[in-house]
Amino acid sequence: MNYLVRHVLALLATMASTSAIAQDADVTDWETARSSNTREAYEDYLTAHPAGRFSREALLAIVRQAGEPLIDTEARGTDIVPASGPNDGFIPALY
Repeated sequence: MNYLVRHVLALLATMASTSAIAQDADVTDWETARSSNTREAYEDYLTAHPAGRFSREALLAIVRQAGEPLIDTEARGTDIVPASGPNDGFIPALY
């Protein structure tokens, strides 16, 4: 087998292994945060995995624990007008 091909294959194998380890750490850290169910635990998870598999859930857990609504209806008013256009009704926040 060509020298370059062997090294590329070895690099790809290493990258796949590293990715699997990172995914395992993400899941383990999420399970720890979820079982602790504290703001600090969720913040620790987000610090370690800012774009992690469960980052959205961690942010929502922090907001829920704060006890504050996601939208301040008093500041924005209560008149909600449906969106119109190519993305009718789709709001990309928290997705």
